[in-house]
Amino acid sequence: MEVLGLERKFMLKNVSGDSVLDDIDPNWTPNRIKDHYASVYPELTNAKIVDNGIVDGRHEIMFKTIAGTKG
Repeated sequence: MEVLGLERKFMLKNVSGDSVLDDIDPNWTPNRIKDHYASVYPELTNAKIVDNGIVDGRHEIMFKTIAGTKG
């Protein structure tokens, strides 16, 4: 019996909507993926990692930004 890894789907949920992010390396942790994309999406620096489990046959992981206002 051969066990194959599930495809991961990373999503960024922020005030401008949802974006799907590529899985850079299946061996990387979700936190390392988040750190990688933080240079492109600075809001990921303080984002929360939410594991949505298996959705449509893929492991769905969401980076949910914390929206706030200053002042």
